[in-house]
Amino acid sequence: SRPHFTRLFKQETGMTPIRYLTNIRLQNAIFLLLNSNDTVESIALKCGFSCGNYFCKVFRKAMNISPLEYRHQNIS
Repeated sequence: SRPHFTRLFKQETGMTPIRYLTNIRLQNAIFLLLNSNDTVESIALKCGFSCGNYFCKVFRKAMNISPLEYRHQNIS
């Protein structure tokens, strides 16, 4: 069942399946922010987020900075 899977998954990884997936999506987004000239909207869609606005909200919550600010601060 779903609750059983979620419980076992959390025991093994320390996070829920959705949090795990979100972390993978954010890691991919960070890679694209730093290694492409794609727009934030394009990166959001490529990484599985429903839209750029939601991606920005999730990114800011996780990183305490917007995706564009992150890109500007981390590209030499």
